[in-house]
Amino acid sequence: MPISDIFTGSGTATVSSVAATPIASITTAATKRAFFVGIRVGIGATSYAAGNCLFQLWRSMNTPTVGTTGGGSPNDSASAASLSTFLYAGGTAYTVSPSGTNNLLWQQELPQTTGSSWEEFPPLGYEYVIPVSSGVFLSVTAAGTAASQTYVVEFVWSE
Repeated sequence: MPISDIFTGSGTATVSSVAATPIASITTAATKRAFFVGIRVGIGATSYAAGNCLFQLWRSMNTPTVGTTGGGSPNDSASAASLSTFLYAGGTAYTVSPSGTNNLLWQQELPQTTGSSWEEFPPLGYEYVIPVSSGVFLSVTAAGTAASQTYVVEFVWSE
């Protein structure tokens, strides 16, 4: 018997900057915490120069509202809707949690070539906790010359 419901949110974001840019986030409601259990990232068709992309998952202190809602689709169709909100392609400035509070949860560097991808699922019992009224966000830092670049992201969480 499962101990919680599993949800998936996915989307794409186009970035035209080599600076660290938020591309997706998940925020929790004031009544329920969530557990971040998986992340998948990918690089779409690229026009950037050779180099690497750095994906980083951070704890957030604010609740961004700009972006496109990307679901929160339950893996079990009989489950109730997710109380957390998944956004992608958002433009709101995110505030990283204060230092000393484990603000960087995960990072992965990928070659900046079309089709590069990576997924990470923490071992059972080691999921990243997202406290109530809180969240995490994923940023990407690209190498080379700025040009329109598409990134694919998928978050998996439980409640």
